[in-house]
Amino acid sequence: MTIYAFLITMLVLLSFTEKSKNKFILKFTIFLLWFMATFRSLNVGNDTRSYYNLFNILHYTQDYTEMTWRFEEGFLFINKTISRYTNNFTIFLGIINSYIYMIYYYFIKNYSKNYCISLFLFITLGIWANTISILRLELAVTVVLTGYMMYDLKKANKLIATIYALISPLFQRISIVYSLGFLVPKRLSKKFIKWSSVIAIISIIILPYLMNIIGKIIPYFYEHYLYQGSKYLLNDVKLASVIKMFIYLSIFCFGILFYKSDKNKYYYDNDLALQLNMTWVSFLILFVSLRFNLLDRCSYFFSVFSIVLIPNTLRRMKLKNNRIIITLLLVFLFTLYFIIIAIYKPEWNNIYPYSFNFTL
Repeated sequence: MTIYAFLITMLVLLSFTEKSKNKFILKFTIFLLWFMATFRSLNVGNDTRSYYNLFNILHYTQDYTEMTWRFEEGFLFINKTISRYTNNFTIFLGIINSYIYMIYYYFIKNYSKNYCISLFLFITLGIWANTISILRLELAVTVVLTGYMMYDLKKANKLIATIYALISPLFQRISIVYSLGFLVPKRLSKKFIKWSSVIAIISIIILPYLMNIIGKIIPYFYEHYLYQGSKYLLNDVKLASVIKMFIYLSIFCFGILFYKSDKNKYYYDNDLALQLNMTWVSFLILFVSLRFNLLDRCSYFFSVFSIVLIPNTLRRMKLKNNRIIITLLLVFLFTLYFIIIAIYKPEWNNIYPYSFNFTL
């Protein structure tokens, strides 16, 4: 826990200084997180050992088509390509993580008004843990995020951005849902909130019937997600989904409160409006996932926007003392959440205790 305490303390202290938006601090912290994600032992992260075994198998296997029932073609292709040149698993992790962390670096750099708070949330909201526990999904998230940023920053047209979104299922099948992010409006409106809520309620009602139909069409889906004994059973409510649902609802309410408090000045802040809408969609998906908890992973792309929404909302506060008090309160709550999950629910991400390994 010492290494986490150091990072969190450093980021919190710097967030109150002029270095809160210092590019060197951003690069340095991203590098540290990359280093920890790359040089971790096989005991850190829920799926690390299974990815280690897969990488070693592919190093000695010419044909990986028989594995596509379990892993996506894009992920297998990357594994096989890297394994042609090395059998060192750490090098494999270093290459994959370099892309993932580069995208998160540019995301925070381009959209956050306080890098240190965003990095603090990157750790405490569990995104760093995701990069070592659900590597395929994080790869898919950052692929979609690449397309989104290229389009939003006018580096590419919408067609190119859409292609990125369509490529993402090659790394995690469920990430096709992230394509919906391009439909989320950049303006706050009661109409969007109302109709998205209606769709979520309808979805939670018809989900059991829809899952059965999908299971009949796609045997893989039934065999691995719907059979008795699967950890993704229908109507099996998971504590993690409930907690995350209330967290992102609270983040949305926090953001909307201060967005509306000074609407004459900020009403046309499209970036903040989009971040609020993305967080709202994340909450709705988590709400629907109470019916089928595998769906909580569909929320990950949308929930990423919370790490820039919170510091951007804090920056809107006119009174410095109020901003400091609320920031300290948020730091306390998110740090407490991180500690409780890391220590008392280690099976959720398996990031504590952390240990290095430089010999893989």
